[in-house]
Amino acid sequence: MIITILILLYSYLASKLFFVGIFVIFVLLKFNKKKILPLLVILLLVSHPCFHHYPDVNEAYIIDIKPGYAIGICQFQKVIIYHDTDLNYDSVISFSNDYDLIPSNSHFFSFDSGSNYHRQNIHYQINAKNIVVKKQYFSLRSLLYKYSNSYIKKFVFNINDDNNILNGFVNSGFSFIGFIYLVRMILKPYIKDEIYLKIELFIIIFFALFYHFNYVTFRLLFSRLIKLRVKDEKVSLSFLIIASLILYPGVNYSLKFLIPVGLGLIRIFKYDKSYNYLYLLFLQGALFNSINILMLFCYRYFVYILGLCFVLSFFSLFFNLDGIYIFLNEIFVMINSFKLYGNPIGLLSILITIILYHRPKLLIGIYLILLLSKSLHPFASVNYINVNQGDAILIKDIFNQHVYLIDTGKKSSYIYLKNYLHALQIDKIDILFITHYDEDHCGNIDDLKKDFTIDRIIDYHFNTLIDHYSFYDLNNIISLDKNQSSLVILTNINDQDHLLMGDADVYVEKQIISEYDDLDIDYLKLGHHGSITSSSIEFLNVTKPKLSIISSGINSYNHPSPIIIKRLNNNKLAYLNTKEDGDIMIINNLFFDIILTSNKKIGIIPKR
Repeated sequence: MIITILILLYSYLASKLFFVGIFVIFVLLKFNKKKILPLLVILLLVSHPCFHHYPDVNEAYIIDIKPGYAIGICQFQKVIIYHDTDLNYDSVISFSNDYDLIPSNSHFFSFDSGSNYHRQNIHYQINAKNIVVKKQYFSLRSLLYKYSNSYIKKFVFNINDDNNILNGFVNSGFSFIGFIYLVRMILKPYIKDEIYLKIELFIIIFFALFYHFNYVTFRLLFSRLIKLRVKDEKVSLSFLIIASLILYPGVNYSLKFLIPVGLGLIRIFKYDKSYNYLYLLFLQGALFNSINILMLFCYRYFVYILGLCFVLSFFSLFFNLDGIYIFLNEIFVMINSFKLYGNPIGLLSILITIILYHRPKLLIGIYLILLLSKSLHPFASVNYINVNQGDAILIKDIFNQHVYLIDTGKKSSYIYLKNYLHALQIDKIDILFITHYDEDHCGNIDDLKKDFTIDRIIDYHFNTLIDHYSFYDLNNIISLDKNQSSLVILTNINDQDHLLMGDADVYVEKQIISEYDDLDIDYLKLGHHGSITSSSIEFLNVTKPKLSIISSGINSYNHPSPIIIKRLNNNKLAYLNTKEDGDIMIINNLFFDIILTSNKKIGIIPKR
């Protein structure tokens, strides 16, 4: 079992060479030679070196359908197919356009779909045009999907586009798991165990064929079959973990793996049952940036409700069950009302967990108090949120007493901004600064107004603004050019100067240099996403930042410019770029700033 846990740990580190090196050294020191070889063989299988090639045909077999896209098999590899037509399972389609590599997009508090696809050995995507269905194969799922309604699509085919806890369970196939629970509850008290096990096995095999052996049906089928041969639960769980990692790469990041395996490990090692709730608390918070208190303690009953929805979905093809679904939806709304925002992964929670790991009930109580008091992330910080090609800079005081946001990013990236604010338990913004009205800086104003309280919006030039922190606008140029009229905000936080250039260009930089000849900046947010139109040599020489930040993403403007990157390197100026480094968090304390990035970089900058 210990070796299996090592394999499981390795599966989370396999993409990070540094951590793999540490892991292998640990294995070499811990185990004797007889155990090393089989362990390393299994690790090699689990790590799945992903070989892929550019697809040179525009034809694919559809194996899965999601909101707005489908997953197809093209030349023996999976591809993501974005489309605006009605596709069906088990069809062969042709299309036009070129494939693109799926980019990774690192975040502290948002799901990185790109990395998730890579873990599943899916590397290419295509915005398909001129789609033609060349052949439709008959299957039960294609037939059901053809005549399906919204209930079937949601609870049977797991097609949901909302990113929340409830739909996270639906998307992970817990509706079918709930169906198995219902069958067990109804039949098992009235028939012999051996007869019931045969009935359950038949149901699982049927749906395994229906779903083309997706992971949920595989796990249930594998667990039932292995128990027929292996009575030791440790051994059977070990086989399940290893088989899952080898046959379904990337599944270890999903609820459908994490919940049964995590709870299974807690049961096997005979930990107090309170660890179940502690584990589910961390799992909910880490994946959804919120914890649903009711679901935390009534998880099994919620799964039964999903199982009932699964059953009713089939009957909804023949009867009008809208009334029942409205009632069940009210139950879901009630369950959802017990949600508390906050991501429990942070410096404070790590410290508390290390100290009190052997007191699970006390830990749960402390975390619930921290959730209710909105104190999970007490430290003051400056945060450069990865909103792709755009700006969104969050400044928060200790315990969120004062919160400021500079720009909002573009509308397509609102989910990253929203998740970040919810994860840090922010529901109120004291001042929202809009540097200028380009869409990649102001696109989410309306959505922010709906979801958060905003006391004040500053979208005009000012000299000095004193709230909890002092803010200065260094740009006094009024121009028809929106970039040239951008607010340039200087503020001091933790005795460190932060200069945020918006999209200001070299003309603005010259004006600032001429007016403020003694600028000595600690943190500089480069103007216009690292464009060649900003960040002149003269300006960099005057400001001399300890750290420069570039807020950019995938774009057609060549941002950041290679010339600017070379300029920073030639002047030995350290920099971080949200495009490569993801979210950038600068945590303030009495003696120094801690720099963290979602792409696993860490640094320390001492106070002056």
